Amino acid sequence: MTDLTRALEKIKPTTKRTQQIAFVFAFLALLVDGADMLLLSFSLNSLKAEFGLTNLQAGTLGSFTLGGMAVGGFIGGWACDRLGRVRTVVISILIFSILTAALGFTQNFEQFAVLRFLSAFGIGSLYIAANTLMAEYVPTEYRTTVLGTLQAGWTVGYIVATLLAGWIIPDYGWRMLFFVAIIPSVLAIFIQKLVPEPESWQRARLQRFYAPAEATANQP
Repeated sequence: MTDLTRALEKIKPTTKRTQQIAFVFAFLALLVDGADMLLLSFSLNSLKAEFGLTNLQAGTLGSFTLGGMAVGGFIGGWACDRLGRVRTVVISILIFSILTAALGFTQNFEQFAVLRFLSAFGIGSLYIAANTLMAEYVPTEYRTTVLGTLQAGWTVGYIVATLLAGWIIPDYGWRMLFFVAIIPSVLAIFIQKLVPEPESWQRARLQRFYAPAEATANQP
């Protein structure tokens, strides 16, 4: 028995309970992803007033968000393959959660634009990672239904962002709206502890790791 075979045998098979837990956390991840996406829209009037932004500058902030998401999606796809689906989800949540909260400390357009661009890395990366994670966890016969349901997380996130903005901005201002974005970082801790990497990714990682040794051992 080779080292690869022994390592593969240690991988625990995916249970239905694990699939359910993974779905709940992936849904919550996309919920906070969608909510974070909409925070800028609700705070834009306050930002224009406090920073003295022109309409062009205000619109540019949305472009910074989309640009960051595009780059984050590319990097997130690479990270899913190299670091793991779950680890990428965790890192993505921490990136957009911490950096979005940091937006509450910005003092001008330039600071806000740079931080928004960087925080959007996490938004784009998380969308890719969460969907990839569930695509590998769910059996083929249910995959389309589950992934379609998962997209509702963004819609629910929009609703949550609307409620938060209506409650926070009138009494506490736009900065507090961004400060609360630090809360989802707690979600990352639970995901890391409760959701293992998909079985297929674990097998692929082990095969890459042991491939050189296997090739050497098979040489005449």
